[in-house]
Amino acid sequence: MAEPSRSLLPFGDLFYGLRAAGVKVGPSDWMGLMQALEAGVVEPSLLDFYRVSRALLVKDEAQFDAFDQVFAAVFSGAEMPTPALQQVLQWLQDPLRRGFSEEDLATLEQLPLDELRRRFEE
Repeated sequence: MAEPSRSLLPFGDLFYGLRAAGVKVGPSDWMGLMQALEAGVVEPSLLDFYRVSRALLVKDEAQFDAFDQVFAAVFSGAEMPTPALQQVLQWLQDPLRRGFSEEDLATLEQLPLDELRRRFEE
């Protein structure tokens, strides 16, 4: 099987990067972008591609930041975003290395759940 063209790889990286970052991009969304490219709707500039792809692929403005981070990682060499949930879960696995002493943990374990929630939300 032939290796994919190097010029096609950024598109796959964008699609899978967006999905990994929690942007809900489906195959029909992606095909709409590919049809726009084929029809010449997108000018041959990265800025125009950015604008059109963001308009077609992002359904919720809360996902604009994740889209921007993935786009920058794919086309500018920036770092691919790590979903926030994954970062929190990593932090929870080892709270001692994250600034809590043994005494802090013992104190937190004695607090009622409502107080823990209040402090977490702060």
